[in-house]
Amino acid sequence: MKRSFAVGLVLMLITLTGCVGKQLSYQDVQPQEGMASIYVYRPTNFLNSAETMILEINGVESGLLSHGFYLHSFTEPGNADLLLKKNVFPYNEYGSIALKDIKAGQNYYIKADPIALAGFDMILMDAKIGRQEASATKLFINE
Repeated sequence: MKRSFAVGLVLMLITLTGCVGKQLSYQDVQPQEGMASIYVYRPTNFLNSAETMILEINGVESGLLSHGFYLHSFTEPGNADLLLKKNVFPYNEYGSIALKDIKAGQNYYIKADPIALAGFDMILMDAKIGRQEASATKLFINE
């Protein structure tokens, strides 16, 4: 019994090591020519901490967002719709925000602030405060 438990534990650990990625400290990214930068970050918070959300920008998946991490994307000037959702159901919105009049060369910081019952307030932050808060998070890169 003990041996089968130990073998099972070792196999589980080997399986989990295949899902390893890098955690990088926050980095400022220079906007591409004619584009704006959008940072979406989730401060470390106990509320909804087990939830890993899919971030969509204008209907295109941008990546997975966990607590204590951020995602960065470039977008064209104009408007952008950001949506946080889970991949369990075809459409289940947990937080969204519509950005209007995005300007090229600008950085936009969106805070995904958890609320009760597994939702998120998506808040457009002042650039200085947003950068400060986002810099306390990390970027996860799959390997």
